[in-house]
Amino acid sequence: ISEHIETIRQADEIIFIGCGSAFLAAQVASRAMEDIGRVKSRAINAGELQYQNPVITERTVIVAISQSGETADTLGCIKVLKDKAAAIIGIVNVVGSNISKEVDSGIYIRAGREISVASSKALTNMIINCLMMAYLVGKDKISHLEYETFIQEIQLLPSLLEKVLSKEQNIQSLARQFATYENMLCIGRGSLETIALEGALKIKELSYIHAEGYSAAELKHGPLALVCPDILTIALVGNNLLGQKMLGNIKEVITRDGPILSVMSTASEEIENISTKTFHVPNMTNIYLQGILYLGFLQ
Repeated sequence: ISEHIETIRQADEIIFIGCGSAFLAAQVASRAMEDIGRVKSRAINAGELQYQNPVITERTVIVAISQSGETADTLGCIKVLKDKAAAIIGIVNVVGSNISKEVDSGIYIRAGREISVASSKALTNMIINCLMMAYLVGKDKISHLEYETFIQEIQLLPSLLEKVLSKEQNIQSLARQFATYENMLCIGRGSLETIALEGALKIKELSYIHAEGYSAAELKHGPLALVCPDILTIALVGNNLLGQKMLGNIKEVITRDGPILSVMSTASEEIENISTKTFHVPNMTNIYLQGILYLGFLQ
């Protein structure tokens, strides 16, 4: 994508599109691009965008994300918007796929053949490549220390994921304890909101259990009405200010006698004491990479 980096930097807006887990990666990407790249961004579901009438100009960049590179709705968007946008960038896994042929330039995530429904390899690599693009676009707008920390932590990510997965017996014990619940809520704040959405999607796809993902900030604006002893809430607690705000959300669930599984990256005695169960993932400085560790546990 080197030939289009300046186009991306000078864009009035970047629109990330995808379907399913690729759309969740698009949501992470749009947040990171605004936060790090400092370019106005949004994520739109490809199945909806091609039937909308969006404002697309010669200073709009489209980033299409797809594991297979053959997603029909995403391909449809590309064909509709190709003559309107400044550039269309593809982030795909399968080399030589139709999306890779239709876009102006792109990135092969090279995650290998995707077999599992969980799409663990593909989704992880989609997110990482989107983050790398955001840091490339914003490299002159962030400190050298922030960039170096990102590089160091991305190199540590495989070993940290191994630490999460090495707790297999603990994870299986939690799964057995909560497998009888027919309804679940996944909640998070900030970048962990998107991870909560993806966690709920995977619970549906893999466990055939009804699950919904929400921003914890929206809990009292509707979902809290459903909380009861028969609904499990999975709370993703970050290591920043928004993570501290999760304590109030957890207390709201507890007051309605709802069981809660809190997933944390830093110790909190109060959350430990009031949660039904807790699970700890390794702590990281980068909030976006941190989300991948939560994702590993949820999948």
